[in-house]
Amino acid sequence: PHCHQFIADLREANAYDQGNIRTRLVPVGIMGEESLYEAAALINAQNPQKAFFNHIDGDEFALPVDKKVNTQKVQKNMAIMQDWKLDVTPFIIYRNKAGSVKIVRGGPKNLTEFLHDLK
Repeated sequence: PHCHQFIADLREANAYDQGNIRTRLVPVGIMGEESLYEAAALINAQNPQKAFFNHIDGDEFALPVDKKVNTQKVQKNMAIMQDWKLDVTPFIIYRNKAGSVKIVRGGPKNLTEFLHDLK
């Protein structure tokens, strides 16, 4: 739900439409069995952005829960997350205007300030 909210906030701020931001999602299934299969559906989607946006918008069929789908890629993502001790989502890494790499654990406290800080 935290990743969903962050992406929804970016969309509401028109950050994508204005070309202010590009996001790279690393799907993990840490919210339970259903999220594991939704993450696998996202990885395997022909148009992941559309599938994720539709999912956020309430389309319950955008990321189908199919227990037959291969979850190996999602499990690799979760292993990376655990190895790096990333225990919260979203985990945001970005380069600011000054060229420094910044990390935000969880969603930004102030989206306007976050967007203003982007390169």
